[in-house]
Amino acid sequence: MEAALTAVEQRTVPGFAGTPEELDTLPAEGLASKQLTEDEFWSSVSKQTDALLAEHKTGPRS
Repeated sequence: MEAALTAVEQRTVPGFAGTPEELDTLPAEGLASKQLTEDEFWSSVSKQTDALLAEHKTGPRS
């Protein structure tokens, strides 16, 4: 049963190129990760957005 579930998970994670062992660790890592407050979450989103915008502005223009 576990092997079948792993096979299904690997097929349903688009673009996942890792090993079955790496796939097995993802849920545990997610559960162990820090729960962000709403302010921390939005601050993180803002920082990531700013970084993407800065990268876009300095990137090559076609």
